[in-house]
Amino acid sequence: MLAMNEYEIAVGDMLLKHGFEPYRPVKDKGVDFLAWHGETDRALRIQVKGSRAYGGPGYTCLHCGEESRGDGGGWFQLNISRHKERQDLADFYFFVWPRFGRKGRAFLDQCVIIPSPDSRNRIRIAGCFRLFLTVQQDGRTVYDLYGLSKKEKAGPLHGTGRDYGNYFQAWHALLDPPKARLLVT
Repeated sequence: MLAMNEYEIAVGDMLLKHGFEPYRPVKDKGVDFLAWHGETDRALRIQVKGSRAYGGPGYTCLHCGEESRGDGGGWFQLNISRHKERQDLADFYFFVWPRFGRKGRAFLDQCVIIPSPDSRNRIRIAGCFRLFLTVQQDGRTVYDLYGLSKKEKAGPLHGTGRDYGNYFQAWHALLDPPKARLLVT
């Protein structure tokens, strides 16, 4: 049996809750799950990236001394050369990090779901694929704040290449993906 990390376990659980049957490959070579959706008869290849939580209510950054706004975020980095080699293997990338509820209890139930073609476009935008994804106070807006100054973080980010709000909890994208694999019966 292959060992799964906590992020893969969380994504497997989320997939089940959204009507998918997750299956693990024998070897991990860029795909963590094959997820089959019975109603649409589609199989999707999913890659999971996880991060511990950074920020959140009451958190003060050790580097800049600012108090966190929103629900915190996660830090992610993809090896670009490996990503280019394997870019056609996964249909979707899941970026997962914990959020904190009452009394500091952690929940792994939020994610950013990016279709693989969009991840390639974002690598071109950023020049690399390092992300610091943060959920804002409204609980729906997600921005990549990696490498921004305080002034840039305070500026408008909505609608820019750093706006990941359309991908936050984007389960609808899995049901009608552009390159879904149809199962042969």
